[in-house]
Amino acid sequence: MGSATPLRILITGAASGIGAAVVAAAQAAGHHVWALDRDAEGLQRLSGVTRIVCDLADGAAIDAVAGQAPQLDVLVNGAGVAVFRSAEEAAPEAIEHMFAVNVLAPARLTRVLLPALRRSRGFVVNISSLAGRLTFPESGFYAATKHALEAMSEALALEVGELGVRVRVIQPGAIASALQAGAIALGGERRDDSLYAAQHAAWDKRRTDILAEPPQAPELVAAALLASLTGDTPFVRVPVGSDAERILRGESETALDAVERGARI
Repeated sequence: MGSATPLRILITGAASGIGAAVVAAAQAAGHHVWALDRDAEGLQRLSGVTRIVCDLADGAAIDAVAGQAPQLDVLVNGAGVAVFRSAEEAAPEAIEHMFAVNVLAPARLTRVLLPALRRSRGFVVNISSLAGRLTFPESGFYAATKHALEAMSEALALEVGELGVRVRVIQPGAIASALQAGAIALGGERRDDSLYAAQHAAWDKRRTDILAEPPQAPELVAAALLASLTGDTPFVRVPVGSDAERILRGESETALDAVERGARI
């Protein structure tokens, strides 16, 4: 199956951000798109797609998706939310919701759509992040969801590769999106009276210094994702952006590397 062949692609998180960019790029390439999101109003802004309104925190709603996309070549697990708070300050209910959307939903949706993907010898594409390989203060729970997604992807490739299903993990660096605004909505603003307030500036500086490059356009992720939909290699990781390529080559010191050599972060 080459990228020039029209594909049937289901994209979660399709109403905004990276998901919307993937929808636009897939349509421009002539593919048929199922656009899935909980945001019904946002989906209405998309034309030429099959819309699926689904709350990915609702397991029963996910199970029903298989009946709406019986023939499928590509599943793109693109929906995601974030909570950026310290281990002590993050609200448990916000963490639970993040794991439901970022980890359990891709697992459940992949499971219900694998029969269709086996028939088409198609692709599961999981949109991970630099956070799948790198952590910063206040990113532990978000990074944990992306580490989990990476591990799930690797195991899935080992399980279904012999059956003809290919797995792709997209690893964007900093992307211009509403993720940070969503993280504030879900996890709240930093508090001025936080026990960690004196460390916030240093944490922010270190993150900025390591990432270095400004946020990139989501269209860059969409282009890299579509380009990965070719070949018979069972598993491929695709870093996206100069920051991701640099950091994932191991050229940037992690926060724990600094701690181990006695530096403050």
